[in-house]
Amino acid sequence: MSTTPSAGSNRQSAANNQPPGAAPQWTSAFPLDSLPVGRSRVLKSSGKQLAIFRPEVDSIYAIDNRCPHEGYPLAQGHQSGNRLVCAWHNFEFDLPTGRCLAGDEAVRAYPARVVDGVIEVDLADPDPRDAVPDLFESLSEGLLYDRMGQVARDVLRLLATGVSPEDLVVHAAAFDAERAEFGSTHALPVATDILRMLPRFPGVSAIKPLMQLMAAASDESVRCKVRPTPEATDPGSDPAAAGERLAEFVEDFRMEEAEALLRGALAAGWDREVIENWLYRLCGEHFLGFGHVLIYQVKIFDLFDRVGWQCAERLLPAFLYSFGGFARDDTIPTYSALRASLAKIDPELPRWYANPGTAELEPAQRDALLHEILDGHLPEATDAIASALDSGVSPDALARTMVLAAAERLLRFDVQIDVDPTVQADWLDVTHPFTFANAARVALGRYRDPRALRFLFFAAEFIHRMGPLDLPEASRVRLPEKNSGADKDSLDAVMEAVATRLPREAVLRGAAYLEGGGDAAALHIALEDLILAGHGTEPIFVDHYIKTLTAAWDEYRTLEDDPMQDRPLLATLRFLASPIREGRLANLTEDALRFVVEGKSPRRLTL
Repeated sequence: MSTTPSAGSNRQSAANNQPPGAAPQWTSAFPLDSLPVGRSRVLKSSGKQLAIFRPEVDSIYAIDNRCPHEGYPLAQGHQSGNRLVCAWHNFEFDLPTGRCLAGDEAVRAYPARVVDGVIEVDLADPDPRDAVPDLFESLSEGLLYDRMGQVARDVLRLLATGVSPEDLVVHAAAFDAERAEFGSTHALPVATDILRMLPRFPGVSAIKPLMQLMAAASDESVRCKVRPTPEATDPGSDPAAAGERLAEFVEDFRMEEAEALLRGALAAGWDREVIENWLYRLCGEHFLGFGHVLIYQVKIFDLFDRVGWQCAERLLPAFLYSFGGFARDDTIPTYSALRASLAKIDPELPRWYANPGTAELEPAQRDALLHEILDGHLPEATDAIASALDSGVSPDALARTMVLAAAERLLRFDVQIDVDPTVQADWLDVTHPFTFANAARVALGRYRDPRALRFLFFAAEFIHRMGPLDLPEASRVRLPEKNSGADKDSLDAVMEAVATRLPREAVLRGAAYLEGGGDAAALHIALEDLILAGHGTEPIFVDHYIKTLTAAWDEYRTLEDDPMQDRPLLATLRFLASPIREGRLANLTEDALRFVVEGKSPRRLTL
């Protein structure tokens, strides 16, 4: 027996070959003479299908015959020396290594040799763990260039190697954190919400929720370079003093210094309690970025609960950096009523915090507060909250009332505004007060400081501000009274109304289903599955579907035994069932026309 040493071996593809020392599995293919120079043949063996090429007399290369793009046979591709172009979509590969030269990802290459005039290939599979670093690199490349097919395949391959779905969630969140120009994006809260779903999706089925997160991470950071980050600075030995410096840096928009200080505190091993309180304080200083910051604050620490504090150094600096990128809404000139309310209540915060009430709102008291928030005047609404705190009503009871008020805004939203390209408002705007109210309720239980009570007043102002987006009263959905004896409805009927975009029917059928004893958990799961099955298309809208449903389910469980318990879920049914116009190009066009041609600012209804 003799081996032709000059035959190509493909041994340059370290990620695709067996690890050093692994037992080779040499398999005879066919005689060398049966493969003319410049041609290819297919070998099927051991469940594999290989394309074997002979670009020159003394070179033999073997690769997987399936193009990694869509699986078309590479044996039918076009050869030019050591380069192969797939005949279907022009993906180009390097035959010796399998590296992709133009297209998505590499194709697996196999060692090949000629022994006694017979082509042999080594079909031994590598240790899958050895492929993990290259697969993560390929996944990041797919995210960077919005190659979602490549991303999906890499997610499955990583799951098959034993990488946990939680590790993939962290990878996507970190990809976002490293590249987001202005700090963390919607990918962060979606990562947390996806973690909640994962127990329902074992094994490779985890790809279904994971791909929603991958799409969110890619959408926000397509072709974005890694954001430059500052070196860590010494935080000193006093966490309180360091927290004051951090607040000063953020207030002055000195975000690089703020991030450097945070990185130093993390490197020094300062614990979660210290840093979580620092960040909650920053959330309470201003009403930031249409509610995004507090929502993200709650979500990122929920994420650490599930994946561990060890991820903080990868994720928290980008989140902190976003504090400088979001607008301080309370400083906008038209928000004078909020500023006046805050100036009035701030001196009272220590007293309310030191002596928190435990009472629930009386039904008439809650109805009056809901009326002031939804249909009254902001000063009267904030006075009512202050009066309730004075009278011993618990902050949690008030937070739950904010949630119900925000749910009512979802039930009232005029869907015609969503399809009007001349108005700078849509469904996503009105979901934010709801998810913010959910975050405010959670934050009140976590942030140990009088300033936490500010979140109640932020929420009331935010919900009140959305009043101009309401339907006329005569056009709103009328929910049946509890125990009204209305006809029962099935889960299938509810889901049909949502899937076919019939918002009124979805709300009424949902009310009948829940009133009739229908399983709310089954409805929650069915809605999750509908979203994951492609109910929305644009990542930003799918993100809000997921976030709103997650908040609604949290609030449904929190409102147990409350006569208005169903409201958050019913409000979310209306959002999911509405015929949303996801493309925003028409709005951008109208805004440009108004601004450039007419010299007018974009038309907003909520300022």
